[in-house]
Amino acid sequence: MISPVICLKNLSYMYPDGSLALENVSLEIASGESVAIVGPNGAGKSTLLQIMAGLIPASSGSLNILGKEIDPRSVEKSHDLDWLRRSLGIVFQDSDVALFNSTVWNDVVFGPLHMGIAQEEVVARGNEALESLGIIDLKDRAPYRLSGGEKRKVSIACVLSMRPNIILFDEPTSDLDPRSRKVVIGILKKLTEEGKTVIVATHDLNAVPDFSRRIVVLKKTVLASGSVREILSDEALLNKSDLDVPIVTHLFKILSSVGYYTDELPFSLDEAVGMIIGRGDRFHIHQGSH
Repeated sequence: MISPVICLKNLSYMYPDGSLALENVSLEIASGESVAIVGPNGAGKSTLLQIMAGLIPASSGSLNILGKEIDPRSVEKSHDLDWLRRSLGIVFQDSDVALFNSTVWNDVVFGPLHMGIAQEEVVARGNEALESLGIIDLKDRAPYRLSGGEKRKVSIACVLSMRPNIILFDEPTSDLDPRSRKVVIGILKKLTEEGKTVIVATHDLNAVPDFSRRIVVLKKTVLASGSVREILSDEALLNKSDLDVPIVTHLFKILSSVGYYTDELPFSLDEAVGMIIGRGDRFHIHQGSH
């Protein structure tokens, strides 16, 4: 049996006022998995990612990253913190958090430069990260002059240049225009196909089927974990979690009510297109009497 690269046991986080943000969260994630942690605003998704990344201490529980036991209550003071930052990268919802240098290039190579690696390797990593995202032309631009979508891609490049074993994304599609949102979803899909371990915290269930293989439903604690189809087919669970099925699924529910039958509902646009093409000239809708 393959050991998980992330193992959380009974992890809790309490705000200074005594209210719970997370309660007894237990979760295992295997190498190469693409996992979406979904839940409404205030479910604790961002808090959970920040604990994994060693940015804030947990109130209780245990944390194991890549086989190493780390005390989540004092990780920010631990000698393991530097190792953790190299092993696990996080892309924040607010891209400006990661962009603070005068040029895109300086931001992208900032991490590798502080890892003590050779200059040639730093340059290679910076170019590779920018080229993989198709933004090499932005390298000399000032970050504050970039669009929201460009900033998000640069913040992803900053993490990729570190070559971490695990990449965390906090609401990567939020506040983006449709074109930029599509590009970011494509990046997540590409990383998944490359076998990277990707963990995405999001409430955007329309995007999840395009890049994720497993969904974890979080509402202060883990309510459920399963395949995309298992979770998105469970309407009672989604209602309990203040979530809704993807828009394309709603559409096919409406179509089924007027006679367009399918063996199973699609959860992504690609699935929907595949179903329609697969039916070919059998695509038709039976009109009921009114």
